Amino acid sequence: MLLCCACSIYDSALVHVPALHESAPETHDAGPQDAGDPDGSSSVEYTVPECTGTQTSVMDCGSCGHECKVENGNAMCSQGECKVQSCALGYADCDADPSRCETKTNTLTNCGSCGTPCGNLPHAVPTCAAGSCGILRCQAGFDDCDGQPQNGCETDISTLSDCGGCGQLCDKASCAGGRCSAIACDEASGLADCDGDEVSCETNLQSDPDNCGRCGTACAFNEGVVGHGTLTCSTSGCAVTCDAGYLDCDGDYRTGCDAFVDADKDGVADCQENCDSDPKKLDPGQCGCGAPDTDADGDGTADCKDSCPNDPQKTGPCLSYAPANFDPKPVRWSAQPSAALSCGTTTINTTDPDGSGPLVASFSNWCGTAPVPFVQNQAGGPAVVIVPLRGFSLAAGSTLKLIGPRPVILAVDGAATINGIIDASASGSTPGAGGNWSCGSSTGGNGSGNISRLEGASGGGGGGFGTAGGRAGTANTNGGDAPGGSPGATRGSSSLVPLLAGCGGGLAGACSSAPAAGGGGVQISASGLLDVNGSIRANGGNGSTPCGASDEGGGTGGGSGGAIFLEGTSVDTSGASLQASGGAGGRNGEYSGYFSCGGTNGAAGSSSASSAGGDSISCQAGTPGAGGGFGRIRVLSH
Repeated sequence: MLLCCACSIYDSALVHVPALHESAPETHDAGPQDAGDPDGSSSVEYTVPECTGTQTSVMDCGSCGHECKVENGNAMCSQGECKVQSCALGYADCDADPSRCETKTNTLTNCGSCGTPCGNLPHAVPTCAAGSCGILRCQAGFDDCDGQPQNGCETDISTLSDCGGCGQLCDKASCAGGRCSAIACDEASGLADCDGDEVSCETNLQSDPDNCGRCGTACAFNEGVVGHGTLTCSTSGCAVTCDAGYLDCDGDYRTGCDAFVDADKDGVADCQENCDSDPKKLDPGQCGCGAPDTDADGDGTADCKDSCPNDPQKTGPCLSYAPANFDPKPVRWSAQPSAALSCGTTTINTTDPDGSGPLVASFSNWCGTAPVPFVQNQAGGPAVVIVPLRGFSLAAGSTLKLIGPRPVILAVDGAATINGIIDASASGSTPGAGGNWSCGSSTGGNGSGNISRLEGASGGGGGGFGTAGGRAGTANTNGGDAPGGSPGATRGSSSLVPLLAGCGGGLAGACSSAPAAGGGGVQISASGLLDVNGSIRANGGNGSTPCGASDEGGGTGGGSGGAIFLEGTSVDTSGASLQASGGAGGRNGEYSGYFSCGGTNGAAGSSSASSAGGDSISCQAGTPGAGGGFGRIRVLSH
């Protein structure tokens, strides 16, 4: 059966998926988890994580208290993400960093918008003014007569038809330096008759600052400008030679020279670069100032723009959605093996083989090429072992056993089919993968009393996780009342973010033998269809009678069920058996039948997300152990 994005259907039950603005997650009992469970006592929780912010408020964008701010601009919140709404006049956001408008748009490389250059113009010095490319000035002997800045200063104004200006006719012998004269001056040498005596060509238009390019055109600073340099004239027209420590930032000699400021000390003046706070970059590039344009996988897209920076075949997301509890970016997914397990029992042990890394897990009886697992930390949870695959199937009759101190995530770039058994259950006092991690009050309480003959000791409480464990009964023999162990409390959330596993039961009174352990944690994240027709188990361990088996000893508490988290582009669990039941408590001891309640089995563990582990009875002899609570099961279709 297929689960869609807006609803989840499980054994014909329609499950509501709350909108992002709803304040609390919803949990639904979707009916029997095992198609072969005739009494329908098992259940599965379907949840959507609680929304902790809004989708549009700049003060609480995506999460409460996350304020959007933009340097040199205005911020907005769209679909829970901070973005640039607008930039201040003269600035633009060219690096897609939502926290700033970093690029000045009055430069020759970014004129008016990102990446819009002002190119070279014929016989002209370009400029950027008011966000548009234009002509700062024409070279000596040329003018812009058609008013079209894109073709530069197109008109030679040393001709008889345009002598000294556009359309100015000269009816004499020559036009040199923009002056009509009866004598012919050497235009190639830049000589002109500027005093108008028509006797000699006394002025060099290529070096005279008072007659630069044409007669009467004097090089001068704008009124009030302190030049910090010397005005010069050349074949290109007026210019300024700056004093030491100054430079002409805007290319306009009339505004003089600016102090040489190099904030990032990269040898390039701030006015000549667009990354004046980054000593390694002169322009923003793909990633912006302050961030290197590193391309780890060599696919031509910088890591900052590449959603899968270690796989050259992907620039979009590594998987088809953002998976829970791990980051897929470190993986080169196209190089991972596909797995088809059909060789009996395969085991993944998440114990570090050498205790010091980098090895993170060991495989036994793996069919074909084994993947290379890696570890990531979770906020508020244990480190998880991720097993990356490009496809995964588990054949009917085969088992994948998960053990060790860390939960396991099978991360599949493709489809995953489970027809066999994935087992992360506890076995007695041995937890499943990741079980018993930092349980605190979720561990069942220890019993009390003593195991001397005719005294009696109580059993341990059941461990808790998705539901609470049970409470052990009181032993009331010659030694007085001996209260049983308290129930383990629930912990974590139904979202299974972070991925936590089950917790153990409590000790029997006056005994030091290990109690039952909690079920493990398993997550399967598939970028295609996740089709489960087999069984996935994360049951808690059963308690035992470690002391006083023939006297008044109590039983240990049962461990709670663990965690099963299934997510995929679509998920079908219609033929699946998903088990996260709590373990039963251990039976109490008996003294040659002296006490009538001796040898009683412990309380049952919970097999439903709606009930706690069973409480055990009170007994004159030692009391049985209490049952463990139910685990957590989440099925999420993206």
